[in-house]
Amino acid sequence: MKVAGASLIFVGLAIIAASGYWFPVLEVDDDSAHPSDDTTPRDLTPNEKELVTSLQSEVEEMTNEEYGSFIPVTVKAVTKKKLKYLDVNVQADGGSLSVLLETSSDGSATVVHVKQNTDKRRGGKSDRRKLTETEHDMISGLKNNIQQITQTQYATFNPLLVQVQVVAGLNYFVWIHVGDEHQYLYATIHKPPGDSSPVVSSAKMVPASDVELPSATTKKVGGASDARELKDEERELVLSVKGQIEEVSHTKYEIFKPLLVMTQVVAGMNYFVKIDIGNKAECLHVRIYKPLGGAAPSVAAVKTAALVDELTYIPPL
Repeated sequence: MKVAGASLIFVGLAIIAASGYWFPVLEVDDDSAHPSDDTTPRDLTPNEKELVTSLQSEVEEMTNEEYGSFIPVTVKAVTKKKLKYLDVNVQADGGSLSVLLETSSDGSATVVHVKQNTDKRRGGKSDRRKLTETEHDMISGLKNNIQQITQTQYATFNPLLVQVQVVAGLNYFVWIHVGDEHQYLYATIHKPPGDSSPVVSSAKMVPASDVELPSATTKKVGGASDARELKDEERELVLSVKGQIEEVSHTKYEIFKPLLVMTQVVAGMNYFVKIDIGNKAECLHVRIYKPLGGAAPSVAAVKTAALVDELTYIPPL
């Protein structure tokens, strides 16, 4: 009887388990957090950023918009119903988009849904920021048009900062470095909707004081820092322009040891450097300018000072 009872219990348990009402610990809730899910937004990997950027045209189709700037900012990985998604926050012109992508095992993705987080107001300008690669290429391609307007040929032409305005199309307000640290252009460019080519509306020279870094920077623009010892990369930068310094001062230096530096944030960076040249009484005070965008540094001023003199602001030549 005991055996028969045990058999009946086993059969009963098997029937209950088969009906789905037993062993709830084995049930998988597809909508619960997956171990690989992101509970908070994170930066995109380079591959994720490239993937999202490649889908800009699909996003534009779904929103019936054309974006001059399309910058993936953060992402959350989500798993639902055994499908994997990327929930991406994208800065597009003056607004913010939530773009939901369904990803595949082969690394591709499909745009599932797009939500506009911030209403784009016609007429309002975005914050000043660095240009995207697409914007940089577009502005650089308009160099000849800008030179015709200003009637000037520019050996240096480096778009630095931009503001975007949503109109019937897009307006771009661009600050362009065209010479030494004091030479900048301010150009207004209109990009009509669709495939129409951009048009330069105006271009004029502006003072360096107009060229502020994006508001996101934590460094103060205009004010020079206190004097301090150089970091390794700063020392390398100074040594890289030794030939320029010798050319300006008409002197070759066997001893050339950077001692102190002050920095100033402009559209790029100014370095004011005190350099030991092996003279017990004198040293050099040098001003070096390093533009944004990876351009080479240049020597803006060189002067002789007493070795005991404090390093101070050095005006350009």
